[in-house]
Amino acid sequence: MTRQWIVWCVVIAWMSLMELHAQSLRIVTAQLDGLDAAGAADPSARLAEIAEVLRPVDADLIVVEGVSQRAQAAKLATLLKPASYQLAVFAAFTNTSPTLILSKRQPFGARSAEWRATGQVELPGGFAFAGFRSGTNAFCFYMANFPGDGLASLNASADPLPSRKRELAAQYLAHHVQWLSSTLSNHVTSFCIVGDLVVEPQSGRLENAGRILQQAGFGAWLAPVTMESGAALPFTTLLARGASLRSAPAVIPQNVLKQPVCVYEINPGGKPGSFAASGVAGKNVASRTPAAVVFWVWVGVIVGVCVLTVGIWWFVRRSTPSPAIFRSGGEGQLVLEVDEVSTPGGEALREEAQRRQTRALEAEQRVEETTAQVRTGLLHHLQSLVRDRFVGWLSAQRGKLLASHHTGAEQVLELEERLQKIQGHFEEQIQSRDQRITELEREIQAKETLIRKLLLARANPSNQSSAE
Repeated sequence: MTRQWIVWCVVIAWMSLMELHAQSLRIVTAQLDGLDAAGAADPSARLAEIAEVLRPVDADLIVVEGVSQRAQAAKLATLLKPASYQLAVFAAFTNTSPTLILSKRQPFGARSAEWRATGQVELPGGFAFAGFRSGTNAFCFYMANFPGDGLASLNASADPLPSRKRELAAQYLAHHVQWLSSTLSNHVTSFCIVGDLVVEPQSGRLENAGRILQQAGFGAWLAPVTMESGAALPFTTLLARGASLRSAPAVIPQNVLKQPVCVYEINPGGKPGSFAASGVAGKNVASRTPAAVVFWVWVGVIVGVCVLTVGIWWFVRRSTPSPAIFRSGGEGQLVLEVDEVSTPGGEALREEAQRRQTRALEAEQRVEETTAQVRTGLLHHLQSLVRDRFVGWLSAQRGKLLASHHTGAEQVLELEERLQKIQGHFEEQIQSRDQRITELEREIQAKETLIRKLLLARANPSNQSSAE
């Protein structure tokens, strides 16, 4: 039974650690070149060189810009073997370079949308979305393309219209994240945005579009990339909500691509940190998050339970009398071995041995009863603990599901009310137009009658003169 108790403690500890220690995610961003400039119909050689750069990183998500065809994107995913990657999203926006997202996991949802299609932002480009499940949690990844010079928007004398359009795009993206967060019913939902948001190299000031996302709860990090010729390199900024940065952003040293390959490693479920510019990229900016503190607290509790269980077992074993001069005489019985004595006190010695044997049997019985009671109490306590935790989790999931259902019902009712208003307005317009058409038909008939009379009068002038 002692082994069973130890197994139970190990299982509970493993379940708690699996729930608290979220698996880190590695995200890689890259910008390709030379696929169309090679002049060959099959750019397999160039794709193979790119795959040689990306394969050793072993990333969970790969964001690539510059692949103009879906077939080339599928070919790149194949060349990354032995790792199994699949094309989650292939986004081809107007007047921008196509972008793709490769992932090791099967997404539960993926889409891409242009800013113009939202009806609110008149701006080329758009965003791509992919959602992934991780147990009871969810990880939602966005790739946002904000065309235009982001560094120019930091200049006070620049045209404010492009900067305002980028801000509207960031507001729409934050609204989409908020809507998705209220729709999903997962235990923990983490959001991550990779885009071409820029910062001013001298002061480390983030542009207004990035600050809008920060106000929506996102933490921002910038890869240590050098700005050349005043132009911002795309996909060097990562923003996360409901996740923390595991280590500082890094750049892969390579000579195959002209643009840098950035690596971000995050922990879903953590609290995002403050903005980290490229000046601190060489330092370890990852700090202990509240999730890590809770993790070590649980580790301490589990170790304490294990030590308490082993201590109880040791105390029970120690309280059992040691059979020094006893031998096993059957099922759970101890027999005192006493040599035959020929002394006058031999009978008294036998009676003393019998009394000690009786006391030993009674003590063993009491120990067994105490052990059974302790085992039953601890097992009942552990069962109650596991049951309460499972019921609490189910209750939380049910509450989120009901809240999501209520929100959906309210949205449907609001949509139905708006449709009824539109239908009533449309019917009123139709009635007014029908009435106007009837009036015009009457006027036309009156004019046709007048024209007919004038024509008859012009055709028979003699009748008119005689009538006079």
